Formats: sequence, structure tokens, C-alpha cells
Amino acid sequence: MLKQKTRLILCAIGILSFGAGMYIQSEVNKGREQIESAQESKDRAGSLLPENPLSDELGSAFQGKIDEGSEKANRYAHIARILKIGGVIVILIGAGSYFLCRKKK
Repeated sequence: MLKQKTRLILCAIGILSFGAGMYIQSEVNKGREQIESAQESKDRAGSLLPENPLSDELGSAFQGKIDEGSEKANRYAHIARILKIGGVIVILIGAGSYFLCRKKK
């Protein structure tokens, strides 16, 4: 009885982990769309503004924020990938142990 509960808990943890990974990945995708939009806006503004030290400084500061956001999105995408893979593994362990270790009647 205790082993069955443990297997069920493992499956539930795996499902929650996989779900969290999917949610984080969807948020990362939204963030990447915003980053892409900001990069396009910066490129458009850079082509419209004349070259001078002030616009160069503002452009480089803006590009730094874009790069920072991109790095953060990459970190979260890695976390989401780990959660999804780990969730699938834990689900397989829980479900596999349930089917392999059932009592034969």
C-alpha cells in the first residue's frame, strides 16, 4: 500500500515538474518575442537617427539591456528543459515501477 502511494506521488511530482517546465517555456517564448521586437525597434531607430555620441551611447545602453534579456531568457529556457526532461523521467519511473512491481493475483 505504501509503495503504491509512493509511485502515485512520483507520478504526480513528474506531472507537476513537466507542467512547470511547459509554463516556463511559454513565458520564455513570450519574452523572446518582446526581445525580438525591441531589437527591431532599436535597429529601426538606429537607421533613422544621425550618428553622434549621444545616440551611440543610448544605442549601446539599449543593446546591453536587450542582450541581458536574451541571456536571462536562455537561462530560463535551460531550466524549463531540465524540468520537462526530469518530469518525464520521474513519470516513467513512477508508472514503470507501478506496472513492473504489481502483485500477480
